[in-house]
Amino acid sequence: MREVLRTDVLIIGGGIIGAVVARELSKYRVDITLVEKSPNLCAATSKCSHAMIYWGAAMATSLLLKSIMLPAGSPIYDPELPFLKAAREGFQAFDKLGHDLDIPHSHPNFVAFARNEKEISFLEALRDVSNDMCEKMGGGKAKMVDKKTLKELEPNVTDEAIAGLYDEDNLVELFGPDYVFALIDNAKDNGARVLMSTEVQRVSKRNGLLIAETNQGKIEADFVVNAGGRYADIVADRAGAREGWGLQFNRTQMMILDKRLKGLINNMIVGPTSPGVFDFLLPLHTGNIYVGCGTYDPVENRDDTATQDRKSVV
Repeated sequence: MREVLRTDVLIIGGGIIGAVVARELSKYRVDITLVEKSPNLCAATSKCSHAMIYWGAAMATSLLLKSIMLPAGSPIYDPELPFLKAAREGFQAFDKLGHDLDIPHSHPNFVAFARNEKEISFLEALRDVSNDMCEKMGGGKAKMVDKKTLKELEPNVTDEAIAGLYDEDNLVELFGPDYVFALIDNAKDNGARVLMSTEVQRVSKRNGLLIAETNQGKIEADFVVNAGGRYADIVADRAGAREGWGLQFNRTQMMILDKRLKGLINNMIVGPTSPGVFDFLLPLHTGNIYVGCGTYDPVENRDDTATQDRKSVV
C-alpha cells in the first residue's frame, strides 16, 4: 500500500458483514476499500458458523438456544427486536441474491420431534412463537404432525418419537465461505478495493476525515464501517468508539458426515431442545449430513477453537 490511501468508505473486516456492505455500496459511485487483517477472507466467525439463513420454527429454536445468554426472567422472543426484523428481511432477500451470484444452496424443511407429552408441549410452544413471528412479519405457518406423518417425512427418525413439528420454506443452507467469496468477487468487479493482511491499529479524526493507521500504511476515509465480527469491540476501542456495550462469546461444535449417508434424512431434524442445548441433523447441498452436536457453551477466550468428545441425542 502507498503511504496514504484515500477512500470514501473504509470497511474493516472481511467476513459476511463486511462482504455484504462492500457489495451493496459497490452498486453506487462510491470508492470503497475493505481491509482484512488475515491473509484470507472469511477467516473467523463466518467460516465457522452454521451457515444457515432461517426464519419460522428454526428461528424460534435459535432464540431458545441463545436464551442462555439473557438475564434471568427475560422473554426469549420480543417481536420488536430490530434483529428479528433484519433477519426476516435478510431471509426474504437471499434467494434472488443467491441465484444472481451463483451461490450453491438448498432449501431443506424443518422437522422437530417429541418423545413424550412434555416434549410435545414444548414443540407446541415453539410452534406458537414461530407462528406469531410469521403472522407479524410474514412467512409460512409451522404445524404439529402425528407419528404417522412424522415417519412419512423422516422414515429413519427414532421409533421413540410420537409427534413432531413441521415447518417448510423457512430455511436456506449454504457454505459460508461460498457466500462471502461471491459477495467480495462481485464487489471487486464493481470497483471495490480489497486489501488482505491489513490490520487497523488505530482510528483518529483530523480535518473532517477519519484516519486509519494500519500495519500497511495510513488510510483516509469519510466513513468507517466496523465489520470486525468477534473482534468488533477491539476495532471500536481502537477508534475510541465503544461505550456501554461489549461482546459475549459462546460456541458449539459440529461434524460433517460422509456422503455415503446421503438420503438418510430428508429435512433438518431437530431433537429435544432447551436453553443452551441444540442437537440437529441437516442435509447439505453437497450430499453430506451436517451434525450440530452438543451445548452452546460460554467461553472466555474468543480464539479458542478446541473440540470435545460429545454424544449427540439426535
